[in-house]
Amino acid sequence: MKKIYYYPLFIFLIVFLADKIACIPVLLESGRRHYKAGQNILLGINPVWNADKAKQSAGSTTVSMFGSSRSYLFHEWKEIPLKENYFSKPIAIETRSVVKASDFLLNYLLIRSMGKLGYKPNLVVLEFSEEMLNEKSPFTFKSKSEELILNSDELVSILPYLEGEGRRNVLFKILFPSYNYHFQPLLAASNISKGKKVEEETLFVEMIALMNEKQPFDPKNVGFPLNSFSPQDYQARIIDYTNQLVKNDILRNYSYSPNEEGAFHATIDYLEKNNIPTVIWEPTVHPYFLAERKKITGGNHFQELKGKYISETSENIRTLSFVQNPLECDVYVDASHVSPVCIPEMADRIFAIAKTIPNFKN
Repeated sequence: MKKIYYYPLFIFLIVFLADKIACIPVLLESGRRHYKAGQNILLGINPVWNADKAKQSAGSTTVSMFGSSRSYLFHEWKEIPLKENYFSKPIAIETRSVVKASDFLLNYLLIRSMGKLGYKPNLVVLEFSEEMLNEKSPFTFKSKSEELILNSDELVSILPYLEGEGRRNVLFKILFPSYNYHFQPLLAASNISKGKKVEEETLFVEMIALMNEKQPFDPKNVGFPLNSFSPQDYQARIIDYTNQLVKNDILRNYSYSPNEEGAFHATIDYLEKNNIPTVIWEPTVHPYFLAERKKITGGNHFQELKGKYISETSENIRTLSFVQNPLECDVYVDASHVSPVCIPEMADRIFAIAKTIPNFKN
């Protein structure tokens, strides 16, 4: 009977050994899953950081932006007209690090990727949008953690900030890397017999998009002042789009995600530990969508989490909410986005806050 007690251990050792055999590089590269979009961005971002590092060495003040489509509006300005000269050196704003439909986990990983290359920008500008905390959103931690294949260092770094299913899943990936890489033995055998490895058909396409130069916005697509929408445009861009976001997109089946909060917390700790000057900002949205979102989320997560994780005496981090302190620019493209014509005011206010950061040097 005592021998029976050893069976589970024996089975575990067999599985553990099989997993380690699967992690032999030639096997792993022949049988792992194809990388997906977010993975390709992480793999391809290094040339961006190297270029920014060179600009910094040449005397520019470098600003790295991270966020969703609400931050992507900055990508539509090659040069932003500022009211004041906030910096003593030429400014280089990096927007290729902004990923539409991004989440706290992807932003955390992108920020860490700079440090791996020994690059620290003069300023990080990080977006906080409440929808990023929705566990049921198609673009948050649960979906990204399933999409991304992280290395052991990345998995170990995020583990202490997670709980529940997210923590168990990451721990299992650490213990069994073949699970992390979605290893398929039959695929590996087939590819090895043909002398092939898993091909990355999507990598080139993703990198073309990532490396694009800033594109000026089309003057025809600047949107409308708050009270100047036609009835048809208001219905389509504000009411219908709000309904779509609430029912089928970033606010669908809203459920607060402690693991999204954990990824945000991990980001704060990384920025503080590495003394990276940062402005964390909350974008505004159209008042109609703002009211609907508040009914769902409560509308106060930014204030709660910054109070929980960011010290008022921080030497590195400052915050700014355009929800609490609205823009004078009241032009909107749709329910979820202000117009790109609002970017100069947003940049002025973000950079004015940046100058108050004790560790900010330009």
